[in-house]
Amino acid sequence: MKLKDINIRDPFILKDEKSHSYYLYSNNGSHPEFGKGFCTYVSKDLKDWSDPIVVFKPNKDFWGTNDFWAPEVYCYKNEYYLIATFSSENHKRGCQILKASSPLGPFEVYSEIVTPEDNNCLDGTLYFKDNKVYLIYCHEWIELDIGTVEVVELSSDLRRRISDPVLLFKGTDAKWVGTDLWFAPNRKVCITDGVFVFEDGENKALLWSSYVNDKDYGTGVAYPTDFTKPTYKQSEKILDIFDAGHSMVLNTFENENYLVLHVNNKNHGKERAELHRIWFENGEVKVDKNPAELN
Repeated sequence: MKLKDINIRDPFILKDEKSHSYYLYSNNGSHPEFGKGFCTYVSKDLKDWSDPIVVFKPNKDFWGTNDFWAPEVYCYKNEYYLIATFSSENHKRGCQILKASSPLGPFEVYSEIVTPEDNNCLDGTLYFKDNKVYLIYCHEWIELDIGTVEVVELSSDLRRRISDPVLLFKGTDAKWVGTDLWFAPNRKVCITDGVFVFEDGENKALLWSSYVNDKDYGTGVAYPTDFTKPTYKQSEKILDIFDAGHSMVLNTFENENYLVLHVNNKNHGKERAELHRIWFENGEVKVDKNPAELN
């Protein structure tokens, strides 16, 4: 199947050196017959994708009963780690790490909840630097009104959080962010979600998503001098792709960089992944607003 045939939000593509294949991860929301959990689609060329393959199904003892959002998969020390967002009726939203020996799973629960358990958190992404591992994540607007982006350090085995959170920035630090939104008509609120580290040589950027107004969801860019410290300068506007977001960057086997994000954000049930060329120009992120031909 083609990307246009796959209903997906919050897409993440792993480039796997071992199998020389790409793996597109999703929750099972479009496949109710699979039940709660995560699945993957496999491709050799980013054009033709397999049918979905289930990679995680929680057992009856797993604390997370809701959400199953935003899976990201990393190959680290020759194993595969899936970080995702979960919640339950009795527990706040948080991020936890699963582990497998293959990108096809089966993934098993591995870590503690690695975001602060007294906070509502989501959309964790991993950042590796100087033999340390950091988790950059979003602290939700539902608790703060103005959502934030924060970072913690993880143990080298990825099992637990070993530092207190550091506030990197508030959503309203970006001038483009809207705070008059339909889902909170009597409050000034700001969403932060979909964080992802993009580095190319000396260039550094953190992609993240929010709403410009009631209609336009998009991806902004925050430029740090250090990803783990509050040294970020915000872009003046979102990237030139509207009603789309929760972005990540894929570096292909041909060493080309693509922005991967979901489009049709407000058209629930019609969301799908698109790939757009992305690059740095004079230290700023640039993106081709037209989808790449391989879509």
